[in-house]
Order: sequence, then C-alpha cells, then structure tokens
Amino acid sequence: MLESINMENIDIELNVLPPSARAVYLILKENNPMYIGEITDHSDYSRRTIQQALNLLEKSDLVTHYPDFRDLRRHQYTIT
Repeated sequence: MLESINMENIDIELNVLPPSARAVYLILKENNPMYIGEITDHSDYSRRTIQQALNLLEKSDLVTHYPDFRDLRRHQYTIT
C-alpha cells in the first residue's frame, strides 16, 4: 500500500515537470545509475537539456547524484 502511494506521488510530481525531465527519469529507471553522457546517449535531447532536467529532478527529490571516486569530475545519477 505504501509503495502505491509513493508511486502516485512520483507520478504527480513527474506530471508537472517538462517532458525532458520525465524522459530522463524513465531512462534512469531502466538503467540505474548512469553518467550524464550515458543518459544523453539514450535520449534525443542535448547534454544541456539533460543537465537541466536532472537539476529539476534533484530539486523534486526524485534523483540524486554522487561523485565517481575514480574521477571526481564525473557524477553518477540515480533514482532516490
């Protein structure tokens, strides 16, 4: 029951976001975790659009990122 309520909240949150953010969320849902370059390869959006979508998703607490400790310039993104 709790999971269905949580999924409804996520659906509501995604509905107010732009299509690019919804697409990025769905890509991450299938291929979790990913680098921004990998997300760009799986979509038809530009890197800048993907970055903006990730920022919106992070502000909505749907996605989080963490550094790649082998290369601190890179971050992996994952669904929260």
